[in-house]
Amino acid sequence: MKRLRFLMLIALVALCWTLAATGTLFAVPGAESKSDEKKAEETQSEEANPAVAKFDGSTLMMNDLINKANIRGGLRFRGADAEQIRNMPKTQIEEFVRDFLFNEKIAKIATEQKLEEDEKVKDAIKSIRHSSFSSIIYQKEVVEKCAKPAEEEIKKYYEDSKEKIFHQPLSFSMRHIFLSTYKPYTAQEGDTLESIAKKISGDEKAVEFILSDDDKKEPRWVKPEEREEKAFRPVQADEKLLVPMNKEETDAILSRMKKIQEEIKNGGDFTLIAKKYSESGANSGELLGPIIPSKDKKPMLSEILDAVNKLKAGEVSDIIRTKHGYNIIRIESKKEEGFVPFDEARRGIEARLNSERINKRAEESLFDFARQTPGIVLNDNIFTAENRTSDSVIISIEPEFKYTLGDYAADMPEAQRLMLKNNKDRTNAVLNSRKVIMPLLVKYGEFKKIHESDEFKTTFENRKIQVLADHMLRKMMEEVTKPTEDEMKAYYENNKERYTDPKQYDISLIGLKIMEQGEEMKEELKEKKIAELSENLKQVSAILKTKEDFENKAKEISEDPTAPQKGAVGFVPASYRNAYDGRLNQIKPGEITEPFEYGNFVYIVRLNDVKEETLRPFEESKRSVENDMFTEKQRNFLKDKKEEILKAGNFEFLLKDKEEEKK
Repeated sequence: MKRLRFLMLIALVALCWTLAATGTLFAVPGAESKSDEKKAEETQSEEANPAVAKFDGSTLMMNDLINKANIRGGLRFRGADAEQIRNMPKTQIEEFVRDFLFNEKIAKIATEQKLEEDEKVKDAIKSIRHSSFSSIIYQKEVVEKCAKPAEEEIKKYYEDSKEKIFHQPLSFSMRHIFLSTYKPYTAQEGDTLESIAKKISGDEKAVEFILSDDDKKEPRWVKPEEREEKAFRPVQADEKLLVPMNKEETDAILSRMKKIQEEIKNGGDFTLIAKKYSESGANSGELLGPIIPSKDKKPMLSEILDAVNKLKAGEVSDIIRTKHGYNIIRIESKKEEGFVPFDEARRGIEARLNSERINKRAEESLFDFARQTPGIVLNDNIFTAENRTSDSVIISIEPEFKYTLGDYAADMPEAQRLMLKNNKDRTNAVLNSRKVIMPLLVKYGEFKKIHESDEFKTTFENRKIQVLADHMLRKMMEEVTKPTEDEMKAYYENNKERYTDPKQYDISLIGLKIMEQGEEMKEELKEKKIAELSENLKQVSAILKTKEDFENKAKEISEDPTAPQKGAVGFVPASYRNAYDGRLNQIKPGEITEPFEYGNFVYIVRLNDVKEETLRPFEESKRSVENDMFTEKQRNFLKDKKEEILKAGNFEFLLKDKEEEKK
């Protein structure tokens, strides 16, 4: 059974508690006389936990700031320690501290204005009280009660699962040049497969290799002795076939492949050569893989696999003869067959074993909570009781919560209920259900007096501050009014640049990749590759006269993600990629840039069209103007309100950055 519902619900809130540190730390007031040793200890303590700010007569310490910020959540320094914060720019830290103290203050104002009596606020506070219960219970009753797996257990799991989980099959990626030794043939009246083989291939024995010229390319020949078991039909007039070439034609194909091989050996770019010569269709020159032969449904040709086994990443094969033709491959990446080393697998195994223990404990703990807690009655055998009715109670939680068989039938889909084979599974599903789990955890938490613990008080109070601050901020924002028509017109006139559509370029591009992802290349080799690709694109550019020429060539050779769209990017703002460092500003529509390096590609870009910048009329921009003005008014209101509150509380930022400390 899947127990994800419980874990998803409480693991989210458990994260907040896991990150949070308990307790509030303040600097110890100075004494009249201290030993040198004591002074040194206090100096170290002050460095680790410096005073950050003064506000409303109190001093905020670094550890207190971090602890509370982590509990409240949604803040930019989640999980950061004092040293990390101190290494940040001083202005960034101060901005965060100002927001932090402003939230605390408006939460107090919310309490003074009795905002907690609002029904929505009550519900929000009740929700965070419950989540505070569940996070602490999860941490203390589940996570902390699960011992971490021992080293021997981790090693045993590795050895026991080595073949099943940690076996690493041969995998590789490659590029492929293929020249076919088949030719298309349309059957004529009176043809047989044997006569076709003799006429086209020069040898009747070639009949076994004739294929259907369709997507499947299946063998057409079936031996006479196998025709009772396998379907066979004589060749039909006008049937499309692929027939092996004769010896002279095959030799000519081999001669072509040798010339291609020579071009590669002379330093030619394998990818471009493959795109130019290979007969692999749309995949010509494309990266194939990762290929895992042991998992492929269609077995790889043994001749290709033999070559792969002999090659290392970056190496190019000799010419490979297969039943389909001649091949040359280049291995781009390769992982040999073997086992994932224990040191690499260890962390994952430990996490898996730990997760299994926590999941099991999480399930068992709900039963424990239900049975141990006064005021909870669990009837886990009611599902099969003879006198059961829809009103029969599965679990009751004082003072008034009840969950019945009728609730169970209504909440649990029938298909899911049928999967639950015994009462334990059914009870577990109920305890994990959305309606039951939170009342159960809250009742158990109250029984254990978790609400009296420092952990709960710290967690709940800080989350409550955030809830009150959020609602108070919404209430404050109600003072901000929508702008008038005249205000909007004036704003539009003063900010026309905001409502001006920028200059746009309609472009298409062809990009050739310099390196594969993860590949490393020495600088001199990279420069050589860039020069080669630039020269190739220069030659290509010279023959591209029209937009259609450019698009067809982009689809044929480009390695940029736009290749399937024939290199079309469409209209982009003049700021797009800085107009390719200004190159688009230097050409006219219909012209092509010189080849240039950008990122991991060498590009040529065609400028198809230009749209000059255009000011949108006021009526067309009215809604945008209203939104911009209202947002700006809210931002200014919040800024002024924050300054007003901080000034009233005599805010003083105390933290010094590293340079100030040195002075």
